[in-house]
Amino acid sequence: MTLSAPYGSDENTTSNPRYIVPKVRDITSALQGSTFDIEIPAYSFYIFRLKYSDSRSDIDPDLPAPLVSYGFDHYGYDDGETYAYSMKKDAVISQMTDANKVFCSGKNGYLDLSTSMARTVGGQLTGDYSISVDLLARSEADLANFCWAYAINAGTASYLGLINSPGNKDWYYEVKKSGETSSIRTDASVAIGQWNNIVYTQKDGVGTLYLNGYAMGNMTPGYVPADFSQRAYAYLAKSPFTADDLMSDTYFDN
Repeated sequence: MTLSAPYGSDENTTSNPRYIVPKVRDITSALQGSTFDIEIPAYSFYIFRLKYSDSRSDIDPDLPAPLVSYGFDHYGYDDGETYAYSMKKDAVISQMTDANKVFCSGKNGYLDLSTSMARTVGGQLTGDYSISVDLLARSEADLANFCWAYAINAGTASYLGLINSPGNKDWYYEVKKSGETSSIRTDASVAIGQWNNIVYTQKDGVGTLYLNGYAMGNMTPGYVPADFSQRAYAYLAKSPFTADDLMSDTYFDN
């Protein structure tokens, strides 16, 4: 819709609304790579709607269904009710004020996602893959020492995990296989008392770590989770290293 004056020299003002002449017309634009040109008349205010499909020559396919996901609405199981999980110590499933259910690690708890999930799903991660988690840390004190948001590990010699450095100063994603380690460090903190989204994506051998939508760094690890999944375990809020703390009093979702 164009709000234009009937004559090019007229002004559209609130004191002279009679000069506002709504007009509707179709726009034909030729795609030129990732840009397009639209001619806007002088002395006008222009509103237009553009379909996403009209702005691109190639449309991304639909995202694939996740191999496994946890919304914690199916108590004791993943969203597909395929893999049973078990809560340890004082871990609980909590309902938020908006009725959304989340996992809470409690003061001394964690979630065992099961060897079945770790080995079956991990065994399918042979090429490109992504791991995403939403977390809300309630206190800076709970992040004072090394602790892990999640881990898929075959002991301490082979693993992948999302790790908090002491003091909530440097979250990083690390992959280790037979003693060879690759990692992406963010040099950044998570916001305390707020939900944070952290995603690791590996495509064509290059891994990227995102914190709340921002790419924080890259790495080329040279291996994938399937390389050590046959002996793997999987946890939320628990490190494969006994010296590390549990990630206490933290909410997890998605």
